[in-house]
Amino acid sequence: SNGVHGQITVNGHNRDMRVFKKLSTYIMQDDLLQPRLTVQEAMGIAANLKLGMELGKAEKELIVEEILRTLGLWDHRSTMTEKLSGGQQKRLSVALELVNNPPIIFLDEPTTGLDIVSIRQLVVLLRLLSRQGRTIVCTVHQPSASLFTLFDKIFVLSRGMCCYQ
Repeated sequence: SNGVHGQITVNGHNRDMRVFKKLSTYIMQDDLLQPRLTVQEAMGIAANLKLGMELGKAEKELIVEEILRTLGLWDHRSTMTEKLSGGQQKRLSVALELVNNPPIIFLDEPTTGLDIVSIRQLVVLLRLLSRQGRTIVCTVHQPSASLFTLFDKIFVLSRGMCCYQ
């Protein structure tokens, strides 16, 4: 009876799950990449699955190239995903979800298991994506003080309740 109650709205409107699923993506804590595919192959499959017949091959290739360049993975496009560093694998997980350009991105502990340099690169990337008009929501456990400055809004939760905003 002490739980949190309320209603979730999107831009002031009741959330229609069919529409919301198309507007948002969820990136899990663990990267679920196919180890025997190259970065380019993984992105090509994602483009074909997410974009279907809407776009031609050349258009899909341009989208993939732009995403890989933006995320600093273009030079690794021929690398097998299992050979990528932890930070590169996390960026590829983000890249795979950017193919259909979702305006809302949820990430579950995206910095877990990464070194400090990779963490900073990832958070700077997420900030760049937010500056492009996307809403980024992520959980981060024990961020460094310098990392706090990279976030626009911070909510600290304890037992499911907001204790700092």
